[in-house]
Amino acid sequence: MTLLRIEQDMIALVRDTKRTCQRFPAMSSYHRMLVHQVAAYFGMEHNVDQSDNCVVVSKSRHTRLPEVAFKEYVRDDVVLPEEPNRKLNPKRETVSFEEPDHHSSNGSSSNGGNKFTRSLEI
Repeated sequence: MTLLRIEQDMIALVRDTKRTCQRFPAMSSYHRMLVHQVAAYFGMEHNVDQSDNCVVVSKSRHTRLPEVAFKEYVRDDVVLPEEPNRKLNPKRETVSFEEPDHHSSNGSSSNGGNKFTRSLEI
């Protein structure tokens, strides 16, 4: 769901005198954030439903149609690639680095006999 599509849905809701609210389908947290931001820009109330995955937008006494459409900010001469298909929760690679016991010249471990494990998320 793109920002321009969200804007179109909000405009349609504002202009529709028979509807007072709209429930958006389940979406990623990023897209929910976009819906919340656009709803605020239009002066609408915005909340999540009980599943915490769907945003419900409602008209309020502050609801308005903005003077400038989002498309006005988009340059026509720039072609952007399609939105990439990303996994919702990509698995992070975890790499562990174990410090080997380095023995000093006196035969004791340089780390005081303690073995440290470090993990690094990439």
